[in-house]
Order: sequence, then C-alpha cells, then structure tokens
Amino acid sequence: MPVPMHPSELSFGDVEAILADIHNIASSKRTAFQARLKNMIRVGFPGYSGAGRGRRGKFGALELTTMALGVEFSQLGLVPSHVVKIMIDHWSTIMLSIGRTIADNLSTSQIELADEAMPPSLLLFDPAALWPLMDDVLPNDVDYTSASFEHVFWEFDVQAFQERTSVSRYRTAVINVTALVTRLAMAFSEQGDLRQGFLWELGNALYRQFNKSDHEKETF
Repeated sequence: MPVPMHPSELSFGDVEAILADIHNIASSKRTAFQARLKNMIRVGFPGYSGAGRGRRGKFGALELTTMALGVEFSQLGLVPSHVVKIMIDHWSTIMLSIGRTIADNLSTSQIELADEAMPPSLLLFDPAALWPLMDDVLPNDVDYTSASFEHVFWEFDVQAFQERTSVSRYRTAVINVTALVTRLAMAFSEQGDLRQGFLWELGNALYRQFNKSDHEKETF
C-alpha cells in the first residue's frame, strides 16, 4: 500500500487507503467507505481544519490517528455525529491515551512487534444503543456513552478495568489504542522504515496539542 514519504503530508486519499487496508474494506465498497469518512469530517471531526480555498486538505499523523479512532467508534455502532461529540467531549483523554502508546512503540523494533505484547492503553465506554428506551438514570441532557467514557492503562489500572467488567457493569466496549497506533505505524514501514518518522510526527503533534491555550483547545 503506497504512502507518501512524510507522515505530515497525507491527503484524504492516503488516509482512506491506510484505513481501508486496516479494516480490510473490499475494493467494491471503497466508495461507500470514503463517503463515511467524509461524513465524519463534514459533521465537524475535531483536530482537522479542512481545506482552505484553493488548496487541498492535508492530514498529519495525529489527524490520521484520530480518524482511525473515529472508524473504531463506528465499528462499535456509533453514528458519525455521536463519534464527533464523544471525541470533542473527551479530546484531552484521547490525546493522553495516544501519548501513552508512543514511547513503547519507539523502543520496540519492527521484528519484536510481531512477538511482543505491549501494555495496552485502552479506551472504555458503554455504547448504550438502547439508551433512548431506558428509564432515566441520568439527566436528559447527559450523554450516557460520554458519561461512561474512560481511559485505562493496563499496566497500572487493572483494578479499574476489572470494575468496568463487574456484574453490575457487564457491558463495556474496549478500543486498544496501543494496538491501533502500532498498526498505523506499521503501514509506513511497508514503504521503507518510516515507522519511527510517523511516531515522532505523532509525538510532536501531541506536544503541540497539550501546549495549546484553553481557547485554542475549545475551538480545535
């Protein structure tokens, strides 16, 4: 799968090709998959400013990663507008979950990746697709899925994960952010050893995010 030489200069087509490969999208369904990605962008996908007049939009390593997370949310049943809301509501938590994956990825060789399981950085939430039919357990203006959203780092938070899978909380969706970032990084290795370049670019983008002013964070 061809990708550009620099992970900060990705086109929409590059992003779609990488994500289609990860999700094994059939060739005959690529147009429908592209439409879903464009719909997420159209409803206000966070962190992506889009194309200005006279130029094409560009994606960097962070935009690719958050778009990949958006697809994972979609795989778990969330519609695009809900995906965008969850990601805006928990942007800092999502940035933290991505950041926890980078150091382990950089210190693990491409060969070791096949055999070594890194401590996962996990996003947990209750999709609660039947929430509109449920008795009110939260105020009407509170999003049930958003209220249940949590980041867990397996190496330190095993107890928190166990609590999320107890008898009283038996339904939890899990996204392994570490595995997702690793798979994205490996996509760049297929065209030469650009894996570390992707990870460095992702780390720099996260650093810029964490150092934005509060106003900038609110407006993305």
